[in-house]
Formats: sequence, C-alpha cells, structure tokens
Amino acid sequence: MNYTEKNNMNYTENNNNELMGVVYKLIAENTELYYIGSYSGDWGKYRVSKHFYNNNSCVSKKLLEYGKISIIILEKSYFKDRTELRKLEQNYIDMNRLDKNMLNINNAYTDNEYKRIQKKKCDKLYYEKNKDKIKNYHKERHKKLMESGFYDINRTERNIRQNELRREKTINKRISKWIDSINEY
Repeated sequence: MNYTEKNNMNYTENNNNELMGVVYKLIAENTELYYIGSYSGDWGKYRVSKHFYNNNSCVSKKLLEYGKISIIILEKSYFKDRTELRKLEQNYIDMNRLDKNMLNINNAYTDNEYKRIQKKKCDKLYYEKNKDKIKNYHKERHKKLMESGFYDINRTERNIRQNELRREKTINKRISKWIDSINEY
C-alpha cells in the first residue's frame, strides 16, 4: 500500500530521558474519513505501518478501501510517559468526537473517574438484565443463613464472635512470623 508522509517523523529521546511522542492523523485520498492515532519512541514507523496491512484489526482499515493514505502530524512533543501522550491523543479525539468522518470509536485514554462511571453503568445494566437471578441468589443465601441459625444470635454476640475470630487470626499470623524468624537463624 502506498502512503505519503507529511512533516518529518523523527523520534528520539531528549536530555531528560523523555520520549518523543507524535499524534497523527491518517487521511485517505478520495474521502473525508480520517483516523487519529499516536506513537512514541523507536516503534513509531512500525505502528504507523501496521495501519497499511491487510490483516489490520484497527478501524483505520476502512481507509485502505480508498487508496492512497496521507499521514499528517498533528502534534510532536516530548513526554515523560505514554499516559501523557495518550491524554493528548484523547484531546484530539474529543475535539473531533461529533465529526462523522472520524473513524475512532475507542478512547485513547480514560481516567479513573471515567472508569468508575462506566463500571457503575455496566453494573446497573447487568442488574437490570439479571434481576431475577440476583433476587433468587439473595433469597437462597438468606434461607441458608436462617437455617444455620445465624440470625438467632443477637448482633452483640455476633460482633463478639467475629472480633474473637479476627484476634485469633492476627495472633496466629504473629506466631507464624515469629516462628519463621526463629527458623532463619
């Protein structure tokens, strides 16, 4: 597959051991479709060349249908780690999110807050799909606890028993560590 390279693609480390990172845009010649990506360090040319293989599993594969592809460097900078580069790539993706010509469907970077919100949505969806299964599980669990007499013990006695078990585990761990330290000598 032929492709043209716009702007120089040099990538090296600077004096602060930071990697050169590049955010790029792939554009097919006879269409307005494009893909935004990034690479860093020495494997940049390898990463970009993967877009041109027939067995490419990335969404950029769609660009191959339109012939000649150009690479445009959107930003080139030094980064301490790939996370910073991914955040920059994500900014470019977010700026173009509403553009129907952008092929990117996955995020380049997600922070912990975003992951937490997504997990909450997934958990809610799972609950909605499996309500009956979850309710039956809790009913069965409650039934087993009732049969075992767990609820017959008042809360204070239960807490005392749990604390005694914790204390016993802690003491056993300390004894094991003490024995191990003696065996070392």
